[in-house]
Amino acid sequence: MKILAIGDFHGKFPNKLLKLAKSKEIDLILSTGDFADTSEFREIEFKHWEEVKKKSLLKVIGKTRYFSLLKKQSLSQERILKTLSKLKKPVITIYGNSDLLNKEANKFSIKGIESQCKKFNIKLLKTNFTSIENITIAGFSGYRGAMSKGLTEISLKQKTKILNY
Repeated sequence: MKILAIGDFHGKFPNKLLKLAKSKEIDLILSTGDFADTSEFREIEFKHWEEVKKKSLLKVIGKTRYFSLLKKQSLSQERILKTLSKLKKPVITIYGNSDLLNKEANKFSIKGIESQCKKFNIKLLKTNFTSIENITIAGFSGYRGAMSKGLTEISLKQKTKILNY
């Protein structure tokens, strides 16, 4: 089995990488997430850094502007997930720190990564395992792997493993 490990798209799917992903030699795609383009979001957050230390960015820039940023973030991650889905290969992913989660997205009636992965039949691992053929894949989504130690210990008991975090 040939596996392509990719990640850190940040809203862009480079043509060279897309060509490789389309290759008939690739059987499985593993991704480390970071599908969303958060460049504008981060630029605004850093611009208002001192204020954001005291209150949320939502309160600093207002609901309308904040919604606009989240909507762009959601659309950018959805474009990448849709492209991955069109490859007609199994895709297993975790989410990265730039990806918009349902918890935040749903507050604004936007789709988050959990909903988007489900829509495009992409397997999203948060703190769980999945198997494909004779390979067990452990995934932990989140920032800086705070809970990954326990997941790693559990996965070491598996006969075949790929740790993706």
